[in-house]
Amino acid sequence: MEKVRKGYEILDEKISPDNVMRMGELLALSALKFMCGHKMLHRMYANLARDIDYKDLNGYVLTDSYDLAQEAALFLCGYMGKSVFDTCIDPKSGKVYAIRRMCSKILCHKLYEEWKIKRYTESAEDLYRSKEPFTDFEQKQETDYTKYDEIMEKLNLNKGEKETIECYMAGIGFTEQAKLFALNLSTIWRRRKSAQIKYMAIAETL
Repeated sequence: MEKVRKGYEILDEKISPDNVMRMGELLALSALKFMCGHKMLHRMYANLARDIDYKDLNGYVLTDSYDLAQEAALFLCGYMGKSVFDTCIDPKSGKVYAIRRMCSKILCHKLYEEWKIKRYTESAEDLYRSKEPFTDFEQKQETDYTKYDEIMEKLNLNKGEKETIECYMAGIGFTEQAKLFALNLSTIWRRRKSAQIKYMAIAETL
């Protein structure tokens, strides 16, 4: 048990200027560790772990992964003098969460948004030769999302419904979504049900 807690004892302290960055690093690592199983962010996790170990080394250049730790620390700065186990209010939903959980919720949502961007973006260096322009017009190598985009536009989903549908498209089920967005399973179910009703309303026009 001591091995698991090693390094995390600092989270039992009150948030202060002396420990806020270290707390941010630990919460960012925890968020990445949770998301790795769903979003394949292992490289980002490894980069952040390396950044934390070598950040004070002369000449070492931090990776983009460290931005997550800085964002966590920035969030914690708003709760100086409190414990990460004290409660705070989510300004969007009005719900009460532990400061630690609220921070993790924000970080996981940020990672999810970044993953969505990467999912639909492909670097030119990563293209297979068969996908390069002007190689073979008769073969369809890439997935056409035109129809999907048209349907999504007609559905006019709200943000919650859209997030739920995109999660299902990515293979993320009820339980995983509830953990990701810190919501009840019933909320995820209502989002999906609402999206289904909207789809049925336009199904005959498709």
